[in-house]
Amino acid sequence: MDEQSPTATKEHLVQSIREWIRLEHELKQLKNKMVLLKAQQMVLSDNLIETMKKQSLGSIKLKEQHSELVYKQSVRKQGLSKKFLLDVLADYFEGSVEKASEVSRYIMERREEIVQDKVLLKGVGKG
Repeated sequence: MDEQSPTATKEHLVQSIREWIRLEHELKQLKNKMVLLKAQQMVLSDNLIETMKKQSLGSIKLKEQHSELVYKQSVRKQGLSKKFLLDVLADYFEGSVEKASEVSRYIMERREEIVQDKVLLKGVGKG
C-alpha cells in the first residue's frame, strides 16, 4: 500500500483549504454582481411586461438573436406556512382552534426532514 506521509497529507489539506477559501471569495463577488444584474433586469422586465400587456403583445421576434421574447402569465399557489395552515384549518373547523392545532401539529410532525451537509466560512476575513 502506498501511504502518504503526514506532512504530505497536511500540505494537501492546507492547499485544499486555501483553494476552497479563494473560490468562496470569488463566488461571493459573483453573487453580488448577480444581485445587481438581477435588479437591473427586474426593472427592464417590469417595463417590458407593462408595454406588452398594454399593446397585447404575446411575443416579440428578435431577428438578431434568432429568438423570441415571450410574455407569459402563470398562476401559482402561495407557500404553505404553519401560520397559514393553522388559520385555514381553524376556519375549516368553524373556529375550533383546538382541532386546527391538532391537525396542524399532526401534519407538521410528519413532514420529511432533509439533511444537507456543507462547509461554511465563518469569522474573520469573511469579507
